[in-house]
Amino acid sequence: MKKVLCIAIAALFIIGLYCNAMAKEAVDEENDPAQVTELFYTSMETGDVETMLTLLPEAKAEKVSNFLETAKDQDMNKADNITICCFTTGLVKAGQAKCTLKDIKTTVIEDTDTSAKVEITFTADTEIGVQKATEKVDDTVTLIKEGDKWVIKEIKENIK
Repeated sequence: MKKVLCIAIAALFIIGLYCNAMAKEAVDEENDPAQVTELFYTSMETGDVETMLTLLPEAKAEKVSNFLETAKDQDMNKADNITICCFTTGLVKAGQAKCTLKDIKTTVIEDTDTSAKVEITFTADTEIGVQKATEKVDDTVTLIKEGDKWVIKEIKENIK
């Protein structure tokens, strides 16, 4: 009986360690600017606008969300890069577009306690209706700390 009890306690201890490690990994993703950046972009592939909005400052997320709700009436030429990414993701979610990212590489080029810059490069295959495009993307993403998590403040294209 004591042997079974010891095995059960050991199993519970191991399960507890595993759960703790998984929770730490999830928190670490929010605390790593490169992972936040990659998650934002890869959300485009699955149409996960909701995740993208959680990776933006609250005020920006609200602005983008309002833009998406009235997108038909908006001038896309006035939209910034974050809004365009979210708009494309909305098309993927609605089944009106497909987006595949390949060869994703992120590099933290600047990192302080309150801000960071991450360069992300990848190849994007996009299909909207009958139009297909392959594009090499090279962006610099500026992140800031909002509370205890990194959020994306701005995306700039590195045009070469």
